[in-house]
Amino acid sequence: MLFNAASTPWTNASTMLSSLGLSPAQAYLARDLWAHTTTTVDGSLPAVTIPAHGSVMFRVSSAAALINDQITAVSATGGGSFADQLRSAQAALSGGDTNTACGDLDAYVKHVKAQSGKQFSTSQAAGLVADAQQIKALIGC
Repeated sequence: MLFNAASTPWTNASTMLSSLGLSPAQAYLARDLWAHTTTTVDGSLPAVTIPAHGSVMFRVSSAAALINDQITAVSATGGGSFADQLRSAQAALSGGDTNTACGDLDAYVKHVKAQSGKQFSTSQAAGLVADAQQIKALIGC
């Protein structure tokens, strides 16, 4: 959260990811919780204008955190096979093997699409696929 205690707007307000304890070398998704926008960031949070005596709040997520969110969303579906695919991608990513992580995410997306309208509603499957595509973009697939 960024606060502006001044009586005038704070233009180009930003903060370095390292000041939040995050690696500036890694890409993250930053979700502005009030503007409902999502941006890929590395190095620093996006520059915004904060009104006088106002604030902005971001949720900053790594690819690993987003994969965990996906695992939670699909853990009870398909006997755990969807979650297993995501855990495999997460393990590859943790080991620095982006190519394998990307392949695992591709397989997961195909699996979800194949189960659209079956194990997942079409809207649920579309959301899972969109989230997986965001993760892929974040890690550079």
